[in-house]
Amino acid sequence: MSRREFLIATSATAAIAQVRADAAPLRAAVIGHSGRGDYGHGLAEIFSGRSGIELVGLADPVEEGRLRMAKSIGAPRSYQDWRELLDKERPELVSISMRHADQHAEIALGCLRAGAHVYVEKPFVLSPDEADAVLAEADGRGLRVAVAHTMRMSPAVRQLREALNRGVIGELREMQAFGKQDARAGGEDLMVLGT
Repeated sequence: MSRREFLIATSATAAIAQVRADAAPLRAAVIGHSGRGDYGHGLAEIFSGRSGIELVGLADPVEEGRLRMAKSIGAPRSYQDWRELLDKERPELVSISMRHADQHAEIALGCLRAGAHVYVEKPFVLSPDEADAVLAEADGRGLRVAVAHTMRMSPAVRQLREALNRGVIGELREMQAFGKQDARAGGEDLMVLGT
């Protein structure tokens, strides 16, 4: 690479970074249900204190939980109905934080139709048909859907995976792990963690 090519490439990168830095913050919202499983692990706080993101509101049908969580995460406004939140706040990012999955598909579709990217607690949805519908809606609108498999990026889990890939303990032939082993969070561990 010549000096000229280097300068062109680096100036373009700096310009792109500046455009993002100067852009208005992305509007984000949290939807939860404190009366049914409360909120997922850290999903309510996912947007708090992040540069480039403005938390605009929270929805939760249970008043006591809604007020508690709105105060906890610094949500400036809170709503009993998630549809009202989408209509009034027009978020670009939404964390669907409730643990029980029976409303995930309906809410994800509503968020996507309102123009928001979706970050959803696991399990993603209840059936392959629901998953297909949500993903088709996202694809059709050029939006993203992410499932909160937060342990995949845990430093400890990543170090373990890297050590296993390097063969530190030899060939891995079998691994056993045990989770909650009950019906909390919408299903058994295979359903919850296997989506």
